[in-house]
Amino acid sequence: MSSTVCEYEQARLQRMLDNQLRLKELGIKQAVAAMDTSKSNVKGAARPKRKREAQTTGVARRSARNCGKPIPKYAPTAEPKEAKVARLSRKRSDSSVRSGIDPAMFPVATLEAREEAEQLAGAFATDLNKKAGREVAAAKTMMPSNVSGGFWLQNHQTVTAMMGRDSVGVGIDIELECCEPSQDAEGFKHAANAKQTRWAVRYLARKPSGSGMSGGWIYFAIDHKLTPNDCVVFEVIDDEGPKFVRLHIFRAKLADTA
Repeated sequence: MSSTVCEYEQARLQRMLDNQLRLKELGIKQAVAAMDTSKSNVKGAARPKRKREAQTTGVARRSARNCGKPIPKYAPTAEPKEAKVARLSRKRSDSSVRSGIDPAMFPVATLEAREEAEQLAGAFATDLNKKAGREVAAAKTMMPSNVSGGFWLQNHQTVTAMMGRDSVGVGIDIELECCEPSQDAEGFKHAANAKQTRWAVRYLARKPSGSGMSGGWIYFAIDHKLTPNDCVVFEVIDDEGPKFVRLHIFRAKLADTA
């Protein structure tokens, strides 16, 4: 051993050598190696799986409600090929209007056009709040998920505060009003009144700090041809109760017409 090793290290190394010699004399290393080999052989052996025999007869049903009734069979039955083909090829009904909205086909608006629409909508909402003496209106820029796909609209916190947060998880039927004329000669297809100025919508208070508009919002968005980057001002009208919201649309100019 080198002279640079301290006494403690020398004693530790000597003890390790003595222990190895003793293990060799007792033959413990060979016994441990043999045990490891036998364990690996046991693990590698695959046990044959027992097949369960199908139960053809069952024990009589003992409950008074089911006594005497045949035992139900819960095994799934294969769908006939003709029925499957008919189901897959069946066209959606006309009420499934969202199938005609492709987010990739939305017209493109410039960043300047979006900012201009947001500024005009924000100024309009501020003016409404000043006239009312409190917050009754808020502006929200439309996102692709608001005007396509699931058509879920997360409300601005001002709208949530005006509509109330007491009914968390409970839907409320409300009406949206918009006096903007239709862009189609045939008029609006989903308006709830004869004047074509109101749309029935389901208001959902999802949690104490948020709410949204679900069922029916899809028809308003499609009738008014809302696209991403359009800005909408939501004005909660008090004189008709907390179930009426007036909407003002500020459209972002398209890139090819800006």
